[in-house]
Amino acid sequence: MQSSTFCYKFDIGARLNICAKNPARTQSPKPLATTLETELKMKYKFTLLLFLLSKLSFGQIDDSKFRPSVLKKNIIGKEFTFGECDQKGGYETILTYLGSVKTKKGKTYKIMNSIWIWGMSCRATHRILIFNSLNQYLGNYYMNSSCDLPTELKNGQLIFNNFSQDCDNQIEKPISFKNGIPKNIFGYKFES
Repeated sequence: MQSSTFCYKFDIGARLNICAKNPARTQSPKPLATTLETELKMKYKFTLLLFLLSKLSFGQIDDSKFRPSVLKKNIIGKEFTFGECDQKGGYETILTYLGSVKTKKGKTYKIMNSIWIWGMSCRATHRILIFNSLNQYLGNYYMNSSCDLPTELKNGQLIFNNFSQDCDNQIEKPISFKNGIPKNIFGYKFES
């Protein structure tokens, strides 16, 4: 008994050989090659579609494009909202510029609260953002909730006056920036 193999070469970026062992005697090579080529194209399209869908559904929206406009307006304490989040999903960014502080060494830091709301359940990510005097992003403190965000910047210190029922009333100690950027705030590390 003799074994035969039929091979067809594809040129998809690199050479690809697809072989079928023992093709049926009535099967001509052309329909087999066309079927294999169509199947590969469909797999490629399906893989590309899955990749694009994963980027759309799991990719985080870059809210850094909104930050410079809030810093340029230089309005202390005003909330600026970009986007919208509801039960259908979406993204919303709320930025509040708290002001600037000059350190003992002469460096100026600008401080902003950021609340990024996302997804169908409208979950939130809370951060304290730090910028230099040229409005260049330096880093942030990732906070657990809006209760952990400062309410104002006064005399070079972040003030935490979060006295709502949902917040821990113990957080009222001011955090000073006069000696530079603190390594952590209430255990939340500065990440650059």
